[in-house]
Amino acid sequence: MDIMELRSEQLTEIREIAVDLSQSPEERRKSYLAQTKNPYAWKSGEYILQISFQEGAEDTLGERLLLLAERLAQVCV
Repeated sequence: MDIMELRSEQLTEIREIAVDLSQSPEERRKSYLAQTKNPYAWKSGEYILQISFQEGAEDTLGERLLLLAERLAQVCV
């Protein structure tokens, strides 16, 4: 879905999503899905956030998050 078509009132506030890290990964996924209206889009205050996956990508989500953290660290230096 195009981010411009998303409506704030139809999304879950990301700060209201709670994940119990003592649960198994499967239980955490189920809990997350039960708490969100759209698992690929949320709101954070007045902002709408959306995640998508590139078809055919070989990087894992963890690898991409590490890259993001490295880039953010460079900006802060």
